[in-house]
Amino acid sequence: MEIFKESIENIDEIVSFLAGNNLPVSDISISDPPLFFSIRLNSVLIAVIGLEMFGDDGLLRSFAVSKPYRGQHLGQQLVRFAEHYAVTHGITTLYLLTTTASMFFNKLGYTPSSRSEAPKKISETAEFSTLCPTSSAFLKKKVGTEQHFT
Repeated sequence: MEIFKESIENIDEIVSFLAGNNLPVSDISISDPPLFFSIRLNSVLIAVIGLEMFGDDGLLRSFAVSKPYRGQHLGQQLVRFAEHYAVTHGITTLYLLTTTASMFFNKLGYTPSSRSEAPKKISETAEFSTLCPTSSAFLKKKVGTEQHFT
């Protein structure tokens, strides 16, 4: 399936999809949304991931795959696509917070990190500072051009 960079015009649909998957959306606005990448089937949104970029650091966020499509490696493809995009735009380290997908991201090379070690721009995001509970796993991954994307 093809991965798309989402248009700002689709932000309401993305917010609805994320909310339907129990993810926080209160900080997503049409005036300054994160980048979103998606997988669609017959124009229906079935998977999405967000990316915020801060210099050479990036924050992956708002990652969800519709239940009927889980286990088909769509999430892995989407994460790798976002990583590739990040690398081609100067990102060297990606961070994320999760309450449910630590094992998934560990398999993709993300490792636990202390929240106290978060770069300032990452720690100032609503995702980090207010939306995700302190019990969330904080993970990071050094990314580079040597990765292969399928």
